[in-house]
Amino acid sequence: MSTSAYREAAYAPGAWAHQLDSTSPSVPLADIADEITALTRRTGVPMTAYVRTTGITAWQIVLVRDPSVTHGTPDPRDCERAARNLAATGRWQSRGQLARTSALVAIGLREGYTPGNQLHTLAEFKTLHSRHLPVWVGAPAELISARPLPDGGVRTYSEPGVLTFTDPENLPAFAAIAHELGQHRFVVHDWLTGWTTAYSRTGRGAHVAMRKDR
Repeated sequence: MSTSAYREAAYAPGAWAHQLDSTSPSVPLADIADEITALTRRTGVPMTAYVRTTGITAWQIVLVRDPSVTHGTPDPRDCERAARNLAATGRWQSRGQLARTSALVAIGLREGYTPGNQLHTLAEFKTLHSRHLPVWVGAPAELISARPLPDGGVRTYSEPGVLTFTDPENLPAFAAIAHELGQHRFVVHDWLTGWTTAYSRTGRGAHVAMRKDR
């Protein structure tokens, strides 16, 4: 595609996603963020979790590979090891690999990364989505990332977000939505093309710039 608001900042072959369901009716979001942090500390694997949530509590985690310029992309075997480690705590039951004949798009709702920045709502996302596409197939989620630091610590970040299953040809529409929500970055897990891609904002236009050799 042509020059755009977003470019491929980092990407990796394959679309790894592992679903785990809570063994209790619901788990506080703060507890889950602590668990993902502890998981990365135990295993050394940089993890990203998409947590299905009502806003306060949650019942499902989808662990994913999130390509990063700074931290790289973990090997799927290491991700599987981390998923098994989390299931072994007893709070989460593994449901195995999530696989779809589509792409999973994860978009945050906070502008930038500072906690006090403007936080958009699910209703705002749905309004924007309806301007571009007729049907939304997805769910609200807390987006949590945990990255190991050189000193042995872990940097954790989380924000409310939205998950959408869609056809890959709809990515320009989601780039436009992400742009209108003030997002610096969004991630696409595409089982059809076999790639996971993190798109980063360039400040131009409202489309997606994709490599020609992919």
